[in-house]
Amino acid sequence: MREANELTGLFIEYGPTVQIRGSGSRVWRDGKRRRGPYYDGPMAVMIDRLSASASEIFAGALQDYGRAIVVGDQSFGKGTVQTLLDLPEGQLKITESKFYRISGDSTQHRGVIPDIRYPSLLQHDEIGESALDKALDWDRISPIRHKDYGAVNTILPTLIAKHTERANQDPDFQYIWDQKTLAKTIRGAETISLNQAARVELREAQERQYLAIENTRRIAKGLPTLASLDDLFVDTEEKDVSTQGTDDAENGELGADVEVEADAEADDDEQDALITETARILADAINLRGPIMARIDTP
Repeated sequence: MREANELTGLFIEYGPTVQIRGSGSRVWRDGKRRRGPYYDGPMAVMIDRLSASASEIFAGALQDYGRAIVVGDQSFGKGTVQTLLDLPEGQLKITESKFYRISGDSTQHRGVIPDIRYPSLLQHDEIGESALDKALDWDRISPIRHKDYGAVNTILPTLIAKHTERANQDPDFQYIWDQKTLAKTIRGAETISLNQAARVELREAQERQYLAIENTRRIAKGLPTLASLDDLFVDTEEKDVSTQGTDDAENGELGADVEVEADAEADDDEQDALITETARILADAINLRGPIMARIDTP
């Protein structure tokens, strides 16, 4: 939390960044207590499903202040504080309080919702606080008065429109969407054959689907197509991963391994595409903010 507060302080003049409510309902606040220099230029914060706790405090604060454009996927939703109590043997971990944003919203369970959402291969029903059986619910408390830097709201609809137009024509974004759709289909299968030959055929069919998705992206980007998914793996370690499904077949463990292979190779392409798009969104914001600030500053 201290690092989240100090980091947030680099981008705001002063003010609260987080609220903490204890088990006795007492609320205390932390943040940048004194006015000081800060970076006041344009900025974007990219989060994903694995952004948790302090990352959510930081992203949520800059979003509430209207200081940064938050892009990416809904974050983890870890909004609780734990402490360790010593016992005669071992320790006991107790949840003692919850984090709240200056808007009053908890980061627990719901996480931070980005201003512009990106597709993701991470599964919300398997990753995140909401995936836990007995996670505390989302709630809210009273907001805190805070400055609105106005860097987002007035231009957000235009930013979303420009992003959507680019994403619909971007082969890397289409690649992520297609991967996500196929992965959802594979994971949603309710039955699976116990016949080894049928399992091998299923795996080969999935490989063909992933290969088609990969080659569609390559054709769109002017890259040579691949004859096999094995061509994606260029070193020994990656080739060992790509052939793991064959070993598993002998043990009757076929199924989603092809999905793991393709997802592993897709990570770099996904990250490159998302980082590039974030830079484009930030460039759009810079271009849009110029005319807006000129109108505001004109008497």
